Amino acid sequence: MKNIYNNLGIALGSQGNFIEAITVFNLAVQIDPSEPTSHQNLGVAFWSQGRLPEALASLQRAKKLYASQNKPVEMQQVEQIIQQVRSR
Repeated sequence: MKNIYNNLGIALGSQGNFIEAITVFNLAVQIDPSEPTSHQNLGVAFWSQGRLPEALASLQRAKKLYASQNKPVEMQQVEQIIQQVRSR
């Protein structure tokens, strides 16, 4: 189910519907709070709306979850996004 919400959120975001995407990604996070991809997608959607504190919080959570799941490549990708958000 969470993949459906993540896919829907990505589709909405790609159409510029970031507010709706945030709503959908929040549902994905509620369904499975241990899924880092949902937090990452939520963070990117927040970033797209200029909501930087929320973006950073979601991205940090994704990074922590990737680390706990021993996914260094994904963790590094999120770290790069975090650095981009911080540079704004």
